[in-house]
Amino acid sequence: MKKKSIKELLDEKKSAINSSAGTSMSGNTGEPSAKQGPGRIRIINQNDTGSEKYIHLISFKIDKYYFGVNILQIQEVVKPHDITRVPHLDASVLGIMNLRGTITPVIDLRTCLELPSISFSEKTRIIIVKVKDQMVGLTVDSVAEIIGLPEKDIEDTPDAISGIDDKYIIGIAKQTTTAANETGMVVVLDPEKIMLKKACVSRN
Repeated sequence: MKKKSIKELLDEKKSAINSSAGTSMSGNTGEPSAKQGPGRIRIINQNDTGSEKYIHLISFKIDKYYFGVNILQIQEVVKPHDITRVPHLDASVLGIMNLRGTITPVIDLRTCLELPSISFSEKTRIIIVKVKDQMVGLTVDSVAEIIGLPEKDIEDTPDAISGIDDKYIIGIAKQTTTAANETGMVVVLDPEKIMLKKACVSRN
């Protein structure tokens, strides 16, 4: 069986989420029943009873940590290519890339999170996120997996997180330990907070 690409998996998962959301409507508006959870995570009811609310994340690794971003904010995952440096930008902005005609800033998450810089490897990926109609690429060391978990399994950020900057963090997700994540913990990031801190991103 042919191994599916990250893009195919993302498209399938988004389609499944939207399909499930379509079965739970609010009145006769035709809009999916949804609410905002911790931070700005969008939570969509997965069934008619609404007994359990799930979120879906794509998880990735930076240094020794596992992070996650809401799958509904992610457009695609690409390999690094042709990043053009631009002078006088924030130190964490690597430059810009042409993504099929769209000029997209690329942000180094290692720098944002005050982790040591390293060279790109074969596993390095750029996660393309969209917040408020702005496309931005976030560099990660590797992509781990797509996960779904109940809202209750995301806890508030502890007062002190050793070794990483917590100003971009929504909370800590607890998942079952897997081969892709032996810790069972995922630090959930807020792309909007990251984008609004960068000199290359409009605040409008």
